[in-house]
Amino acid sequence: MTLETVNWGRVCAVEVGKDLGNGAAAGLKVLEAFQVVFQVEQTLRGPPNTANVQIYNLNPSNQSKVKKEFDQLRLTCGYKGNPRVIFWGNIRFSTTYRDGPNWITEVQAADGDRAYTRGHVRVTLSAGRNAYHAIDEILKVMPGVRKGHIELPETAYARGKVILGPVPRVLEQIARDNAAAWSITNGTLNIVRADSVLPSQAVVVNADTGMLGAPEISGKGIKVKLELNPMVAPNGTIILDNSNIKIQALQQYTNGPKVKEKRVVRLDPDGRYKVYKLRHQGDTRGPEWYTEAECIGLGQPIPRAGGSLR
Repeated sequence: MTLETVNWGRVCAVEVGKDLGNGAAAGLKVLEAFQVVFQVEQTLRGPPNTANVQIYNLNPSNQSKVKKEFDQLRLTCGYKGNPRVIFWGNIRFSTTYRDGPNWITEVQAADGDRAYTRGHVRVTLSAGRNAYHAIDEILKVMPGVRKGHIELPETAYARGKVILGPVPRVLEQIARDNAAAWSITNGTLNIVRADSVLPSQAVVVNADTGMLGAPEISGKGIKVKLELNPMVAPNGTIILDNSNIKIQALQQYTNGPKVKEKRVVRLDPDGRYKVYKLRHQGDTRGPEWYTEAECIGLGQPIPRAGGSLR
């Protein structure tokens, strides 16, 4: 199933508070009346996704609450009738400073940061249990993190298994043993195989759905920029027009400066690509309002953080 979005009527809401997953959450909700500038970076790898949010001209009481009381941030963006949460995580740092006539409250947050930095597993699974039981035990020491899409074998352990160590190391080992990658996205733990994607709708990306310019191809993958789209997510699928990508690649490597020939990634025959990295950038009072996604053909190696292919 594919999805074509209509981008009309920007929506942006910032929530800062405590226990935002609870219906009785205490906090502050900032709507369109305030200027908000944000940058969200997400990948399908383990280290926490991050958000940097600047809120303009809160009153002194709310500035103080953000700095001293609140510990979670949730950012919902999109368009009228279809906004989505694009970030939900723990506040790492906040400050307030003056910039000309404005007082700016800046919040830096990380998705699943506390579970990532503080979680430690110490459990023994009996024979007959499997990797899904292991994940259930690991989640017990990851407060605030929910189970998402998990792709692991259901094969029962022939003998007891000891799981011991920091959460990132344990999850990385489980993912590596099963040719997968793990990540926490908006408080949800996903483990997805390298040759698979999340079971969400594929997002069609073209000029009619908000694509900005032509996609660029390189040895790392394909980079595409579009009007901010909250439906695009790590491990999700986007559909591109391959003919557009081929033209961009031709311009890049035949008409550009003379440099050493670079290896480019293969195009997917059906134009379906897996998102491995993205950035949402927005300003409710300015022109910036876009998503920049990096993707790879289904079944192809995922680039490492430094750019080499796995």
